[in-house]
Amino acid sequence: MLLPVPNLEETLKRYEKWVKPLITDKEHKNTLRIINEFKNGVAQKLQRLLEEQKEIYQHTSWISDAWLNSYLDGRITPIIGSNFSSLIKIDKEYLNKYSHEKFISNFVSSLAEICRTYKIGTFKKVYNSRNKEICLSQFQILKGASRVPFKDRDIYNISNYSSNYITLFYKNNVFKIQVLNAEDKLIDINSSIIEILNTTEYKEYSLSTICFTDSNRAYGLRKKYYDSNAFFNILENSLFNISIFHEDLKSYEEEYMFYMYLRADNSWIYKPLNFIYNLKDKKMYINCEHTYQDAGTILEILKRTIEFMYQGRFNFSDDKSSNIQINEYFDDDYKKEADSIKKDYCNKINNFNIKNIFIEFDESYFNTHLKGLSKDAIMQFLLQYGQYKAFGVVRGMYEAVDIREYQYARTECVRSVSCESLAFIKSLNKDDQDTYHQLKIAELEHKNRIKICKLCNGVNRHLYGLSLMINKLDHIEDQERAHNFFRDTSYLKISESFLSTTSIGYNDYMEYLLFSPVMEKGFGVNYYCNSSGIQFIISYHISQEDRAKHFFDALKLGADKIKRLRHYTKNL
Repeated sequence: MLLPVPNLEETLKRYEKWVKPLITDKEHKNTLRIINEFKNGVAQKLQRLLEEQKEIYQHTSWISDAWLNSYLDGRITPIIGSNFSSLIKIDKEYLNKYSHEKFISNFVSSLAEICRTYKIGTFKKVYNSRNKEICLSQFQILKGASRVPFKDRDIYNISNYSSNYITLFYKNNVFKIQVLNAEDKLIDINSSIIEILNTTEYKEYSLSTICFTDSNRAYGLRKKYYDSNAFFNILENSLFNISIFHEDLKSYEEEYMFYMYLRADNSWIYKPLNFIYNLKDKKMYINCEHTYQDAGTILEILKRTIEFMYQGRFNFSDDKSSNIQINEYFDDDYKKEADSIKKDYCNKINNFNIKNIFIEFDESYFNTHLKGLSKDAIMQFLLQYGQYKAFGVVRGMYEAVDIREYQYARTECVRSVSCESLAFIKSLNKDDQDTYHQLKIAELEHKNRIKICKLCNGVNRHLYGLSLMINKLDHIEDQERAHNFFRDTSYLKISESFLSTTSIGYNDYMEYLLFSPVMEKGFGVNYYCNSSGIQFIISYHISQEDRAKHFFDALKLGADKIKRLRHYTKNL
């Protein structure tokens, strides 16, 4: 199903409505004028150009190239700019049953089996929560993929080879391990893992440090050392990578920071399937580059991998396992560069913090006093209350809606701040029947916005598509008129993600998502509800430490106020 181009007039009506709670009355009056001029002028030309774009991209989508480029244009190292990390849920009994070597080999073989099914064409269809078959384009990463640093804009490599191996980092050494034979049957790699873990000595320098610097610098170093090193080609085409560490992490915050940002070596963070295993605590994380796929795709891959691993039905060939340590060739100049990169990177990640905020909120409360209301809406309102109470204003919030049933589509952006939600959070101080009434009105508006986005009719994607057409206009005057619309304060505010939020829901395979804030003074927020309460994991710059503390306290206060609504819901 092709990704549609939304109706222009409907998008502009939604834009006016969605941006209204983010701007002043004076700004709103000016925005109405700008929208009217845009709608009756150059917008029609941009819309026609976008519809022509849709017809050209029949095999992908009108947004897919621009979407990829929005990631690849980023110059900061992607582990800070766009990567996300997640703890992989592995049954403790299963972990305790096996040695490190056996668990790693079982996990690798299970994921290799999923890669194999994709390679030979037996990969089963995937359906979303609405029982709609989704586009499998993002699963091309199972062929072996990697972001590749390049000048001004990185490139994305999906292996054209018939890749049959993985890469593994340990003690700053990298190994190539064959996991499929010539007939695409699994090879038992347990003996290779045993050999690597028991014989490898630590190496001080590695070319892996390159991926922890900005893309232009990484491009220059890759170009300089590419011809003398098979290292780059091997990593960029491996099915996936696993990095093994031995880290003694004392707290949740230490754990989050390590698995999100690592140590500037011993991994290849350009890979979409990049796993981190800690020998100290037997935890397995994924730290993946985000350009080509979203969390929902990773969740499906992990689901199939873990279920296959638990079944233990490995159909191994008779081929013997082998591993090749990849030699790395560099000079003293590179060592100086690596030291400089590590120092710079350490300074950068020391500017971040990640906190775990747990709020007791009995699940039965949702099933009784808030019965029939969207948990997701309530989480979004709680975050808005936190902003309002801590900062005195509610700024733009981002929430993703999965639309992968459309060809080469990914997510639509819902903006959860509405006039209705603001009315609700401001009424929370009253604690009366009207507050519950306001909650129901706000929740209905939130549901409607989610439905709109599921039909690919959100505001941000469409307006972004129109902005991409400006340079295709024939006349400079038209281009300038179009730029006036996109330079307006209102467009800037509806494009702002002061809180970038996400939730993969409570599931059996991924615990939570870690990611950096998208604005220097903003926050990255992952949330989910379980049987005992609400879990927030929030990233921010340390310059916001005091503000973050007020925000966290406000979240707890907001949850208490929502709990008190039970006095007005006894009739449910």
